Amino acid sequence: MENYSKYYRVFINDTKVIELSTNNFLYFDTRPYKIIWTDHHPIKVYCSVANQSFRLHSSIGKYHDYTDKIMAMEKAKEGALRYISSLIKQAQGIISTLKQYRNDHYEDLNKNLIDSQIRKLELASTNR
Repeated sequence: MENYSKYYRVFINDTKVIELSTNNFLYFDTRPYKIIWTDHHPIKVYCSVANQSFRLHSSIGKYHDYTDKIMAMEKAKEGALRYISSLIKQAQGIISTLKQYRNDHYEDLNKNLIDSQIRKLELASTNR
């Protein structure tokens, strides 16, 4: 039987639900760490949490935590579908921009910059 509290993390735009525990305290192995004091006498110090540096996780704000797994799964699905919709909207905008670019440059792409025109100019410049 698990006697620790769980919560569930869902990263934004991801479908994976990660199970985390809040009070599952595990034994960690301390490792000897050699340190030299100011009087130059080496001693052994054992590493512990107190002499390790910690920093905030860089993904803060990029995920949501839930206490209920079902809610986490629903939110993961909802977020993924929202992200897919936003990508489709971006694609529609890009396609319309691409079509407009093609229309604006139609003459150059289909008449002036075709290979046969380029080769004609190349031949003309080498014959001089």
